[in-house]
Amino acid sequence: GRIELVNGSTRPHHVRVDMTIVGNDGGSVTIDTPLLREPVNVKVTRHGEKVGRNFVLPPGKYPVTFSADAQPVYPPDDFRELVFSVQNFELTSITP
Repeated sequence: GRIELVNGSTRPHHVRVDMTIVGNDGGSVTIDTPLLREPVNVKVTRHGEKVGRNFVLPPGKYPVTFSADAQPVYPPDDFRELVFSVQNFELTSITP
């Protein structure tokens, strides 16, 4: 999966991102973006793993990519091969 964070202003903003990663037990999800010093690896569980990071969001557009090695989830009556979900994604401005 991929999302894009956009700062349309002319100055950097200090922000915090919070989310919960949910999927079948086992495996992991890697979150990667040029905004962080290194990728974030999250163990995948059915109960969800909370992830939170503070960083500076410079002006412009920045990709955030999600990759997983977890086993797929097959919901009833759904043709898609789902591996994980991102829940409660929140991006908030913070004071440095």
